[in-house]
Amino acid sequence: SSAVIILRMPPVRGHRHGTNRAPVREVFRDPVLRIITLYFLLFVLTANVFYSFYPIHFASIGGSSAWVGLMLFVCAMSEVPFFYFAGALVKRFGLYRMILLSGLATALRWFLIYSFSNPALIVLVGLLHGVGFVPVGYGVAIHINTHLPKELRATAQSLVALLTAFFSRVVFGYAGGVACDAFGVRNVLLIASGVMLLATLVFAVGYRRAIARDSSATDRPALPTET
Repeated sequence: SSAVIILRMPPVRGHRHGTNRAPVREVFRDPVLRIITLYFLLFVLTANVFYSFYPIHFASIGGSSAWVGLMLFVCAMSEVPFFYFAGALVKRFGLYRMILLSGLATALRWFLIYSFSNPALIVLVGLLHGVGFVPVGYGVAIHINTHLPKELRATAQSLVALLTAFFSRVVFGYAGGVACDAFGVRNVLLIASGVMLLATLVFAVGYRRAIARDSSATDRPALPTET
């Protein structure tokens, strides 16, 4: 059925045709995209520890398969209201503040999971997933769609998705497993909380510098997503 639906979709011509062929290297010449992508990579580094290895520890403290399923369900459902209001929130508070909130909420999330041993409380902490993931996931997409040339937008989306998927599953998956064996899953989550605080600090400093450099280079006012 999926194949039938795909075949019935009308063809849409991309923007990379004819003379509209900007080199792919132009994607990461955007300093703001570079700092957001760096933050996103650190975010998926810590998230990979939780989604790949925490269920093992969760079962050891009394979390059954049903609890694990409920925990992941709560995480997924917490995205819904934030995705629904993402545009309005970014317009009201700016991408900068929303990603700062993402970093602080995620750092708090890992610290609380490290601290709690009650499965019910750990499930409730999953409500912080939405405020942690949505601002950066939405932020990458909105920045690409508002700042990059049309012929590079799909390419940029694909590159960011490829980078985060590769590092999350291949590099961070292996490194996370080694770290969990060496220090224990619970302690690694405490480290992950510190990593997110560091990521938030790096983003706060780097984003402001990138915006200042970009604005001076193009001599244009900041957009709502930049404040």
